[in-house]
Amino acid sequence: MLTEKASDDRKWNGLRLLRSLLQEEAKLIESSLHPILSTEESRFEYVHKILYLAAIVEALRTHLIKAITSSEPREARQKLAMETSSELERLAGEVRLVQHMASDAAAQIDQLRNEVSTAAWER
Repeated sequence: MLTEKASDDRKWNGLRLLRSLLQEEAKLIESSLHPILSTEESRFEYVHKILYLAAIVEALRTHLIKAITSSEPREARQKLAMETSSELERLAGEVRLVQHMASDAAAQIDQLRNEVSTAAWER
């Protein structure tokens, strides 16, 4: 188990200046981003879950294909392949959604970076 300091270090990913500027305020809004008592999945849990499943599927691709190709009879194999393909399509869509979320976040950060740079020269 990580100490609280080690956990905070990991959470801020080496962004020391942002951490020093935002950490106290971040603690105030953290529960709204990741509700402790909510039964709803937070966006962080969702992203983690989808990336975990994508990694598992990729790591076990040979096993998955073998399980499908070894299924008998042929009709059962084809049905299993179609249902698996459908689920893989759904997972790929979820991964694309996560990718879109990350792209939006990057665009917002770029916009903020420009605002920070501009603000420094206006005063």
